[in-house]
Amino acid sequence: MSEQPTGLSLRDDQTLVIDWTDGRRRAYDITDLRRNCPCAACNSERARSGSEEAPLDLPGKVALQEMTPVGNYAYHIEFSDGHSTGIYPLDLLRSLGKEES
Repeated sequence: MSEQPTGLSLRDDQTLVIDWTDGRRRAYDITDLRRNCPCAACNSERARSGSEEAPLDLPGKVALQEMTPVGNYAYHIEFSDGHSTGIYPLDLLRSLGKEES
């Protein structure tokens, strides 16, 4: 089983912090989370741009509106730009963000 979040907090309007069961802490830029949205629409947009792995190009910063668990494997995130179709698996969240001590 993958690591699970033990705590979620907003450091400021642009930084989400997640603590994990293995004691690690990762900080996430909210706009970067939006750029890396794994939903079908965003994946199609990436494919049209020629790179399915590249983050989306957004016109500006976005804020996190709501974040709710989906079972014990993912989070559904809603952003201030109205985008709300992304389900972020925990393994994806573990791969994004920056490790903190």
